[in-house]
Amino acid sequence: MGIRAPKRPRGACLAAAAALALVAAPAAHASVPPYGAHDAGGFRNVLPQGEAGTDNAAQLAQFEGGTYPPHWTDQQPLYDGLIQGSPHLTNKKVGDYYKNATFGVKPGNVESTTTPKAGVTIIRDKQYGIPTSMATPVPTRCSARDTRAPRTGSS
Repeated sequence: MGIRAPKRPRGACLAAAAALALVAAPAAHASVPPYGAHDAGGFRNVLPQGEAGTDNAAQLAQFEGGTYPPHWTDQQPLYDGLIQGSPHLTNKKVGDYYKNATFGVKPGNVESTTTPKAGVTIIRDKQYGIPTSMATPVPTRCSARDTRAPRTGSS
């Protein structure tokens, strides 16, 4: 006669997962931390023209018509200055050739805010259109499946 292993309380695990999902359900959009939060500080960068991101058909038509799309050339002066100034670049002059890349967007400098799906927020700054993305963490889930092999034996 075989002996069965006791069943795990799957109902309790599912109830706990449901309760956690209700408490930790993602908001309509992720909370936005203050400017500079989670940033080690001191980061700077510069991109050549055309590195603003993916262009759509309307922006291609605008370009073909002789006008640059938004944020297509706004870093060009920094980039050009870097090419000319690199032989004499010092720590004090870095800010003249590279833009501040601190994580986040300063208050009052928000160009747009989009929420592509629940729990995700993308904010772009006015000056360069640089995106900062935030996401609400997804809670872990319990597995309702018991992967242990059943015990068998005789008495």
